[in-house]
Amino acid sequence: DHHHRQGMSAMGRQSGSVLALGERSELEGYALAGVDVVSAETDDDVRQHWTTLDSRASVVLLTRRAAAVLGADADDPAAPLVVVLPE
Repeated sequence: DHHHRQGMSAMGRQSGSVLALGERSELEGYALAGVDVVSAETDDDVRQHWTTLDSRASVVLLTRRAAAVLGADADDPAAPLVVVLPE
């Protein structure tokens, strides 16, 4: 029993939810796997949703377009772990 490590991942990050951000057509299947999908069809949508991410999100999946819109903002060390999805 590792009750002192409850809620922590192997890398020491706080565990939380996985969120996907980008065009809904690219992310539809991820909802079936329990990922919270945030539809962002425009550049402004991407920026707005990025700045208001759920603080519990520890991993954010980004479509290529969303990653391009965010640029260096997605690399901020204070941001959740970002994974850019392949085409």
